[in-house]
Amino acid sequence: MAPTFETGPTLAGELKKALESSEAERKKENEKSKSDPLTGYLLFDKNKDGIQKLIDDMNFSNDVRRHKTGAVMVVFCDLNDFKPINDKYGHPVGDDALRVFADRLAKAETRTTESVYRKGGDEFILVLPIDNDQEITDSLLEKIMNDLRGRVNNDFNFDAEGDIISMSASMGYSVIRKGEQKSLDELVSEADKKMYEDKKSSGKGR
Repeated sequence: MAPTFETGPTLAGELKKALESSEAERKKENEKSKSDPLTGYLLFDKNKDGIQKLIDDMNFSNDVRRHKTGAVMVVFCDLNDFKPINDKYGHPVGDDALRVFADRLAKAETRTTESVYRKGGDEFILVLPIDNDQEITDSLLEKIMNDLRGRVNNDFNFDAEGDIISMSASMGYSVIRKGEQKSLDELVSEADKKMYEDKKSSGKGR
C-alpha cells in the first residue's frame, strides 16, 4: 500500500483566511468609526446615508420596500443647563451626564434598536420610523412626542459627585410622510428650530 501523507493548509486556503480576517477587521473598524467613543451610540454625521435610505425606502413600491414605514420622525434633543454642570464639576462629570442622557433617550424610545444618534456636544437626534398600519395624523405625532418627552424628563435625576441634580431635555420634531420630498438636512433644521422654541418656552438655558 502506498504511504499516505497529511497535508497542511494550502496556500490558497491560508490566503482566503487572511483576506476574510482582514475584511472582518476593516468592517469592525468602519463600524467603530461610525460610533461615538464617549456614549457608544451612533454619530449622526457619520450615518446620514443610512438614515436617508430609511426615508427613501418609504417611496419604493411595496414589493421592494425593506420596511413598512409610513412616516419618519426626526427628534432634536438638547440637554438643558449642561454648561453649568461642566463649569462646576468638570468635564469628567459632564461626560457622565451625557452618557446618562444618551441611555435615557435609548430607553425612552424602544421601537428601533438604532434610533439614537449623537449630533455633537449635548445634542442628540432620534430617528423614529412610524408603521403605515395607522393613520399618521398631527394628533398622533403630538402624542408620540409628548409620551417621549415625559419618559425622558419625568424623574430625570443625575448624581454629580453626591449632588442630586434635576435634569431635563428640550425637544423638537419634524416629520416626513410617504410621498413627501424633504432632505434629511431640512428635517433636522426644522426639528432644531422647534427644539429652540421648546427651550425658550420652558425658560431653560443652553
